[in-house]
Amino acid sequence: MSNAGKNMQGEGDFEADRQFRDAETGFVKSARGKQKTAGAGNLSGAEAREREAVAENSKARSKGDDSAMRNGSGGSSGKSSGKSAR
Repeated sequence: MSNAGKNMQGEGDFEADRQFRDAETGFVKSARGKQKTAGAGNLSGAEAREREAVAENSKARSKGDDSAMRNGSGGSSGKSSGKSAR
């Protein structure tokens, strides 16, 4: 086996994952990261209108009101249909 597979542990390389998460956290906490994230949610007028149009189009294409989505359950009632997932 080559050395390339030596760091693989199940689904991936845990050390690389840790290094990536540490680097991302460091960036977000840095002055540059704070500057980049400060305006992340701000939309221009055109972007806001486009987002609203997409939302309206999605609503028009939906099958109707889903009360499960309103109550935050994500639509899953937790009840089994009795069918296997296979």
